[in-house]
Amino acid sequence: MQKKIAKSKNGSILVAIDLTKHSNEALEFANDLAIKLHKDLIILHAVHDPEESPGFYAPKGKKKNLAPMEKVAKEMLEKYLSKVQQQSPELELSRGVQTIVVYGMPESKILEVAEQKKVDMIVVGSHGRKGISKLLLGSRADHIVTHSLVPVVVVKTKKAKKLIIKKGEKDG
Repeated sequence: MQKKIAKSKNGSILVAIDLTKHSNEALEFANDLAIKLHKDLIILHAVHDPEESPGFYAPKGKKKNLAPMEKVAKEMLEKYLSKVQQQSPELELSRGVQTIVVYGMPESKILEVAEQKKVDMIVVGSHGRKGISKLLLGSRADHIVTHSLVPVVVVKTKKAKKLIIKKGEKDG
């Protein structure tokens, strides 16, 4: 899904979302920043094409029914944005919003789109994984921060913030 907009003279901010509640805070932060800095906002969802059914997604709630990935991903993004705006009526998306759905490894696709669109900044959320889960799964945010040519803001979720506070209490 891609809406054509005129590129802002003030540049743009790319926010990568995974359509989960963890993305809400990153989206809200990026939107507020775009409004304050008079920048356009690019909302990106990168779909990791699974090996077992390439090119298809199983829509949520529908078992064993595969649908073309492009169609389902666009619908999911629209539903996600609609739900976020319903849950946060005070959230008014910035003036120049562009939504993009891409397919492939999320980390590399986020960096590719950032370079293609010549964004000024990338905003990503962090689930707050630590220890063995971070080691086994890797950290998308860490990869993006390490390889990005533009500044990256990592927005911690409330859950991640609570883990940090608890850890600080134990250490202190």
